[in-house]
Parts: sequence; C-alpha cells; structure tokens
Amino acid sequence: MPKHLWEFDHPYYGADGYESQLGSFAQLRAAIEATDEDMNLVYRFDWHDDSQPHRADLFLDEDDRSGQTLTVYALMPRKSAFISWSCPIAYDQENEVIAWLRGPRCLGHLQKLWAPLLGDPARDAPTEPGPERNVAVDVRLDEAAIRTAIGDTVRRAVAEHRQRWYAQGWHDAEMNRG
Repeated sequence: MPKHLWEFDHPYYGADGYESQLGSFAQLRAAIEATDEDMNLVYRFDWHDDSQPHRADLFLDEDDRSGQTLTVYALMPRKSAFISWSCPIAYDQENEVIAWLRGPRCLGHLQKLWAPLLGDPARDAPTEPGPERNVAVDVRLDEAAIRTAIGDTVRRAVAEHRQRWYAQGWHDAEMNRG
C-alpha cells in the first residue's frame, strides 16, 4: 500500500462533470460541506503530483511541473451527473486531508450508506442453532467488495448519463458546435 496520498494511482479516471477550481483546501472543504451529502455523494479523490514521472506525458518540456492538485469527485444520483472540486495542495497538508476524507462527510457518509452490509459485531455475532432461532450469518465485506459495489454504482450512473446525452441529442449539438 502506498505511504502517501499522492503515491496512490487509481486504476481509472474520475468523471470531472461540473468542475469547480478553488484556491485552497479550506475553500474546497467548505464548498463540499455546504452541499447535501445525499445529493452529492463523494466517492473518490485524486492527489496529483505533477512532478511524478508517470505524469510527464501530460506536459510540454517548458511547462511548470512543480504543482500538486487535490480533486474530490461526487456523484449526483438524482441528476445522474458528476461534480468535481479541485484545489492546489502541498505535501504538508496530507494529514489534514486524510483526517477530512476519513471524517463524517466523505468516508463516514459512505459507511452510513453501506452500514447494513458492513456489519455490527454485537448484532452479527453468530448464534447457536436452536428450535426457535435462526443462525446469524456473518456478512462482513472486505474493502475490495465495497470498492466493487461503489464502482458498479458509478458505472451505472455514467451509462445512464450517456444514454440521456445521446437520446436528447446533446451529443450532436456538441459535435456541430465547433
């Protein structure tokens, strides 16, 4: 497992959707916390360190590659759309970012949504089979299963968004706007 947030490379890109570029992590945090957590489901973050070699193909030789950017992505389930917030970030802000991502607005909200599957050790303790009792089944999921379930939800939302995009002719309008 990577040591730092900027060392983690997600296997796919997040959908930018409606983008907001903010000037600081404090502004990003305030903007996200001002939204309804059920209508703007935070599902992913990316910490881009432009100085890393695997990002070299994104820049021209004369471009400044010293910057870092934090992007947080959310799904807007009722609109079948995506939104993202980005801000400049620095290495020394990592602990602050981790604490916020693990807090109630990001990971905490996902845990609330998936609570029925994550299990409660007191409630889900195996019981002895008996004539009047059922056997409780331990249904705790590992991280990979949770990521898969969240990924499936996002993929379905993207597919639905694309269907509406083509069905309403937005694609043709975009292609002919040029």
